[in-house]
Amino acid sequence: MKVAVYAGRMCQISDLGSTVRQLFEDESNNVRNAEGVYEIGSLSGERPGTDTFQSRTMVWKKLLEQGKLSAFQDAVLSYLKFCGADERLNQRYMLQVHGAVSELILSYMTEHNINSADIFSEEFSYYQFLSSWHKLDDFKRAVMTITDRLGAIAGTENDTQLIMQYIHQHIDQDLSVTELAEMAGKTPEYLTRMFKKNTGMPLKKYIDHEKMEAAKVLLKTTQLPVTIISGYVGYANYSNFIRSFRQIVGCTPSEFRDSDPKKEALS
Repeated sequence: MKVAVYAGRMCQISDLGSTVRQLFEDESNNVRNAEGVYEIGSLSGERPGTDTFQSRTMVWKKLLEQGKLSAFQDAVLSYLKFCGADERLNQRYMLQVHGAVSELILSYMTEHNINSADIFSEEFSYYQFLSSWHKLDDFKRAVMTITDRLGAIAGTENDTQLIMQYIHQHIDQDLSVTELAEMAGKTPEYLTRMFKKNTGMPLKKYIDHEKMEAAKVLLKTTQLPVTIISGYVGYANYSNFIRSFRQIVGCTPSEFRDSDPKKEALS
């Protein structure tokens, strides 16, 4: 088992309080949870190398600006591993590193309009992240958890673009949320939630809206019968097409076709 011993020194009774407080400070500064014997005050000094740290934060910032979340995670964890090999590592320096990483992550979330509720949960709360600087291993886990979740959100943004493209290319088919979720490798509930977050519109509503937009173009630019157009936009049931068109556009397909295009443009 690992044992850490914090050794004090002989002192007067009047100095006992301050000596004990120093020992507790040494214990809290053992952020590596390393075993060994530590003389009083040996873990409370300044850790050198802050200039190197400043240059690293610039690299981390650039990686986030480029959306390279995996590379950002690897770079931060590599630096924390490097820090862990230094016996002089203490809470003061850990707090500095934590502050820099936190600032970069929160700036990234703000820039990409990511809500904190999408990152933090009961399993990993914001408070846990704030207090993770007390121990090196806790901070490493926090960095991995947050960057993994940010990466998952970035992945859903790419999924959203692919799904929108798929819908446009297969507008003549009867598309379902379940089918699209299977294609994306997500559950229907998760895909719907993330699609709405990224677009502001529920996935099912987006499918219906795009089908009606395609139908409006066909109604205005061709003389095709409405029954044929309903099939061209993926409606096998003509009655369902009429009902959906009325709900979304506000009139029947025939009324839309006969409407004044100038008035339509003004509306």
